[in-house]
Amino acid sequence: MVRSDQVVRRFLAAANPVLEKLRKGKGQAAIQVTQLIGVLEDLAFRVESEVVWVKSPYHERAPIEQRAFIEADEQRSLPPHPKKGQRAYLNVRIQGNEVLFEQWEAEPGYRLTSPDGASLDLAVEGNRPTPALWKWLKAQPSYMAAMTGGAAAPAPAPAPSRGPSPQRTLENTGTCPCCFKNQKLKGGGMVLHGYRAPGLGAGFQGNCFGVGYPPFEVSAEGTKAYKGVILAEAHKADAVVGAVRRGDVDELPDPIRYGKKVQKATASPASWADAIEKALPGLQHQADVVKAEVERLDRLIRGWKPG
Repeated sequence: MVRSDQVVRRFLAAANPVLEKLRKGKGQAAIQVTQLIGVLEDLAFRVESEVVWVKSPYHERAPIEQRAFIEADEQRSLPPHPKKGQRAYLNVRIQGNEVLFEQWEAEPGYRLTSPDGASLDLAVEGNRPTPALWKWLKAQPSYMAAMTGGAAAPAPAPAPSRGPSPQRTLENTGTCPCCFKNQKLKGGGMVLHGYRAPGLGAGFQGNCFGVGYPPFEVSAEGTKAYKGVILAEAHKADAVVGAVRRGDVDELPDPIRYGKKVQKATASPASWADAIEKALPGLQHQADVVKAEVERLDRLIRGWKPG
């Protein structure tokens, strides 16, 4: 016997125009995350809004000087129920003058559970579903059955053979003077590439500052320019710490109500003092990390020799 809730879900799924577009192969390129979530709920997927752990693709190593900061957040396993913005380091180890690690960050997202029992923690990255989500869905028999109107999903046709992929070589490459990774060169300068500085947070990401500069083997010009930018950020970070320590700010994160703010004008003296006390360690940590980056760049500049 079919339960009444199953009948309702089947009716909703059949009446969902987004599902119909997906079945016809027309909706995947234009669908938004919220629309897809609605389809999945109609297909009896359990959807829970959660803050989920996401492995950072940018953070893998840092200078040995940042060891103390990284080890302060080292975990043997990811803590349950993280808060937005929380960070955790796994598999921390020392190799030469660097600290190697896995960095995980807590971001807003969903926990999806299919009728087949499989689960996926999904961070929200813009308005479009990620390739990882589509890949997971296509591995769920219930989803593929819905896409084919209840029939078993057809086996995908084998991709045409194009021969072995060309191997990336070190020809016409050099070390970026800012992110210090091997990159291709164009006209003697670094080609466009991304960067996210270890430990410096979401504000230092996007196109690398080293784009266009000659490689570090040829010149330390890019490193010197980058040091100036980071030095300015270090001064700003110190100024923020000083302002918070003196209470010369209008608002601070609420230490009790996550995501809320404490307003200096309306807070009691005790609440304002508590907000300052709770905010200072994180701000001081950020300032220390930025200053450590300045010191690292300074050592690299002083020790530079043509490579």
